[in-house]
Amino acid sequence: MTYDSLVNRGDYFSAHYLAEVLPKDLKAGLLNTWKQREDEARSRAEAEARRAAEPGGEAVAAGEGGTGPEPLPVTPRTGLRDLR
Repeated sequence: MTYDSLVNRGDYFSAHYLAEVLPKDLKAGLLNTWKQREDEARSRAEAEARRAAEPGGEAVAAGEGGTGPEPLPVTPRTGLRDLR
């Protein structure tokens, strides 16, 4: 199994790579994938909230007996935002 990552052993990343190449690579691939996962989870949570708000809809409270809406996925991007 392989993982995409930055490996830097005894070398350095040039300023050009960090400023120009890396951001474009991240936006084209990994960041877009994370955004899609976050958007899908958010729309599922909103749909569950609308169903619960409808007349006769089941109100499901998070944490009751292990049932409830799924929490949003923790992608590295949301994890970094939560560090603030």
